[in-house]
Amino acid sequence: MKKPILTNWNNVANLKSLLLFAQLLDEMLYHQTIDSYKAPVLNTHSLCDEFINVSQEIQVGFLPSIAIKPIKAELAANLQDDDVAKEILGHNYEHIKNKLITDDKTENFVADIQIVKDILDKEYFNKLKDSLANLIINEPGERKKITKIARLFVTELLYKGYSEEYLHRVTQDFFFSKKSIHDTEQIKIFFSKFSDKPKKWKVVFKGTMDYDFLKGTSLLKKLSIKVGKRVTWKIGKKNKFEVKFIKEKSNEYPIYIICDTEDQMDPYSARRNVEYLLKFINNLVTCHDHKKSLDNDSSVLFEKALVYENNRYTTTTKNSLEPMEKIPQKNGDLKNDIEEMTNILDNMVSPSFYTIINSLNSHSCAVKSKTFENQLLSLWIGMETLLPPPAYKDQPIIENFTLSINPFLGREYIQKLMDDLHNSIKNCLSSDEYDRIFSTLPENNNEVEKIAMLISIREYDGILQDLCNQLITNELLPWRIFELTQKFRNSNEVLSTIKQHDQRIEWQLRRIYRTRNLITHKGRLTEYLPRLLENTHVYYHTVLNLITKNSVSKKDSIVTLNDIFALVKFEHQAHKKYLEKSRIDCNQDNFKILLFG
Repeated sequence: MKKPILTNWNNVANLKSLLLFAQLLDEMLYHQTIDSYKAPVLNTHSLCDEFINVSQEIQVGFLPSIAIKPIKAELAANLQDDDVAKEILGHNYEHIKNKLITDDKTENFVADIQIVKDILDKEYFNKLKDSLANLIINEPGERKKITKIARLFVTELLYKGYSEEYLHRVTQDFFFSKKSIHDTEQIKIFFSKFSDKPKKWKVVFKGTMDYDFLKGTSLLKKLSIKVGKRVTWKIGKKNKFEVKFIKEKSNEYPIYIICDTEDQMDPYSARRNVEYLLKFINNLVTCHDHKKSLDNDSSVLFEKALVYENNRYTTTTKNSLEPMEKIPQKNGDLKNDIEEMTNILDNMVSPSFYTIINSLNSHSCAVKSKTFENQLLSLWIGMETLLPPPAYKDQPIIENFTLSINPFLGREYIQKLMDDLHNSIKNCLSSDEYDRIFSTLPENNNEVEKIAMLISIREYDGILQDLCNQLITNELLPWRIFELTQKFRNSNEVLSTIKQHDQRIEWQLRRIYRTRNLITHKGRLTEYLPRLLENTHVYYHTVLNLITKNSVSKKDSIVTLNDIFALVKFEHQAHKKYLEKSRIDCNQDNFKILLFG
């Protein structure tokens, strides 16, 4: 979490609900945010779409009938927690929810889900905006509702085709730039910037002479692309941004590549759509001549592009961060990390040694690949390579995958939340205030453990309140602290939080597997592929980091990957069993074992 810069906010004390909303959006759309606080990949509306698509794949025999089961469960859970969808559906809500929970025959309610989707297609987006506006303006104390609906709102925008880059830019420009923020009613002006109707765009790139041979080909005509040194794309005087674009590196990139594209929501998604077409052209070239490439990197394509909406200049876009790059950076020293990995490989017997090497090769392929599809496939292979053997003959791959990977993500979940909270507090407090507050806590704990103590142990509520009092111009961080105290004060709360996380991770792993199969066997993409790719990359590093940690700490007893997988699974199950039996509050003596196992 970043410290908010509020130089353009007037009378923040009366705008707390609006500030919470603005900070939530900024965090959800920021590329360094941990996966737990980013917008969900799907909401109730888009889950209906997924449910219908998977049902169709089951009908034609591509997927087994059991594939619908986790989507049913996830849709039922989301629907139960979605006040906006409930209000729209009215008395129909109970009927749909009960069918999802009790009816095992998919064919009995596919038509019902289609009706729900049709209703949400018409009403959901506007109802989300209306509900948020009402809460922010009239019920500013409803922080939990604002948080839940803000997350649904961002997911809906992404589902409609808006890009994270555009949404983050609009959020920053509106709430955290020079524009005066002085009234909660301004939320309506912010919402007016988002339509649910796609638009027509023109995107202009500059490329090297490598692109000149394409001029006049039927392929470019079919793709609505023009190529050439003197291609006109605008009549009349050019603005300063267009002039700068034309002059910059004009000798290196003399060829203009102009493409008309439709059905895109913003300039960044329009640019990405054209980049996808250029990758397709490059694949045709490479198929003909393996030594030749028109890959759209900076060596053959200028990083900037002009984007026009209905022939009116909109913006100059730069290369966006790719999903593979949107991962929180490690703060460790590269040399130490390599030494650590070398020690792990030295400890491992030969089969496990080569398994890790092959997994790292797959990760490297994902990093170097230029397409989301190949990146996802390579990451999946990298994780599947690490898996232990099936528990029994003919065990489904996805069952072995979820049972093996989920414990790794579960073991690291609370640690990840506490690490993130620690970083957020350090970002938002002055160093003097940070030192003053944390010097009052027992010295036999590290800084992250001190954070965990504040969150989980009631006797430190006075210190926690002192901390929150220093954050009077930050609405999100005190609210985040309060949310976490509701999850980690006793064994029952901790267990419930871990179980909910395990369930969400299982649903997501199965979604990634279905997407992997669609790419591999049908050549099909899903609109949420970039966000699944982000999640998959995070999951890979989480697994690898825990393999590293266990190999170092237990090097005398662990010599194979199977040992590590068995140990992590055992520890995760043992932690949950201990929490089930304990039924106790957190205190100084037990908070570490209750939270971290």
